[in-house]
Amino acid sequence: MNRLKLIARASIVAAIMLADVPVNALQASKPGVKTTLNAQQPNSNEIKYKLEFAHRLASNVESIAVADLNPNKAPSLIYLASVPNSSNSAKLVIAHWNGSSFITDEATVINARPDVLEVGKFAGPTQPLIMATSDGVRYLKNGALKFKPFPQVENIVGKLEDSTGAVRLVIAAAQMKTVTVSIDLSPTDPVLANPQSMPPATAINRMDLHSSPTALQSMGLPSTLVKGGIMGLWRAAVSSKLLLYYLIASHEENTQRGATSADHWSVTFVDPTAVVPKSLYSTPVLPGIIRFVAHRSPIAPYSSGLLLLTSQSDKGVGAGLYFFKLKDN
Repeated sequence: MNRLKLIARASIVAAIMLADVPVNALQASKPGVKTTLNAQQPNSNEIKYKLEFAHRLASNVESIAVADLNPNKAPSLIYLASVPNSSNSAKLVIAHWNGSSFITDEATVINARPDVLEVGKFAGPTQPLIMATSDGVRYLKNGALKFKPFPQVENIVGKLEDSTGAVRLVIAAAQMKTVTVSIDLSPTDPVLANPQSMPPATAINRMDLHSSPTALQSMGLPSTLVKGGIMGLWRAAVSSKLLLYYLIASHEENTQRGATSADHWSVTFVDPTAVVPKSLYSTPVLPGIIRFVAHRSPIAPYSSGLLLLTSQSDKGVGAGLYFFKLKDN
C-alpha cells in the first residue's frame, strides 16, 4: 500500500482525538498590520504561526496562489473567480499589492472551473512559472499571457514538491489512479509529460491537495481527513518532519452571524508518525468555509506561512483572506 495512504489512515486516530477548537472573536485588521487573536494554541517546536493580516476579497473568489511571475516586480496574487451563470468559466486575475490594496495587472475570462488552480515550476526550474487550470496551462512570456490547452479537461487535484525539488501536478486519472505529471511547453509535444505514480510520503517535501471530498476519497484517503476538500503534507523547517494538515469543522455556532457549525472551519497540523498523533497547531476557527490554502503572503515582506481563502470575511461581507506567518522558534 502507498506510504501516503498508510500515513493518512493512521491519522484517523489524530482526527478522533483532536479537541474542538473554540470559536474566537476575530478582530478586523488592515493588511500588513499585526493582529492578535485570543486563541489558545498547542505548544509545539515543530510549527508555529501567528495571524499577520486579514483582508477582504470579492465573494466569488474561489482559488488563490502567490508566485513570482515577474522577477522584477513584487510577488503576484493569482486567483480565479466564478462567473455568474457559468460553472465552467472563471475570471483569472493577476494582481499585486500597492501598499493599500490589490491592483489588477491582468484579468481574463477562461473556460475553466474557478476552484482548480495550481501554480509552480511544473516545466522545470529554468522554465516560466505555470498557472495550471482545468482547461490547460498559462504562463507569461515577454509580458504576454500564453496558453497551452489540455487535450481534454483534466481533474487536477493538487501539486507536490518531491525530495529532489521537482514540482509536479497531481492528477486523478482514469480507473481511480492518481499520477503526478510535469508540463511540456514546447508547441509540438503533448502538454502533460513524464507521468509517474505518487511517490512515497518520505520522498515528499510538500504536497497540497484541493478537490472535492469525493475525489480525495477516491484516492484512498479517509473521509475523516478530507471532509473539507483540502489536505496536505508539509515538511517542518526545524525538524524536517513531515506534518499532515487538514480541515476541521467547528462544533460551535456563531450566534452573531446566525451561522451553523458547518460554516466555520479551521486548519490543524498533526504529526502522523507519532505513536499517539495529536494536534501540533490549529488556526482559530474562521468565518466561512475554507476554500483554498497557499503558503506565502502576497503582501510585503512576502513571508512564508499559511494563506487561507475563506467564503466569508471577518466583516461578514465578501471572501476572507487570512495570512498566518510562520514564526521562528
